[in-house]
Amino acid sequence: MVNRDDVNWDTVSYVISSEVRLKVLIHLIRNASTPTNLSEKLSEPMSRISTTLRELMEIGAIECLTPERRKGKIYQATEKGKKIIEVIHNMTDIR
Repeated sequence: MVNRDDVNWDTVSYVISSEVRLKVLIHLIRNASTPTNLSEKLSEPMSRISTTLRELMEIGAIECLTPERRKGKIYQATEKGKKIIEVIHNMTDIR
């Protein structure tokens, strides 16, 4: 369980305010994935997935496991990203 004092509520609000950010982060907690796979699985355009991945990396919620690759980069959630989703799960019925 996450200590409420350890939570950056602005970051939680930022993630929960976008359905796409939320869906991408939840997916990356379950499975590492490429942008193409995320686009197909979540039925979102590649441009939106690319923007969302950049946003989530900027807040430290996800990381790129293959930063040297030009194509087919693989992303996964960080511990911070997992904590953000845990807080969201505890305050909502979003799963």
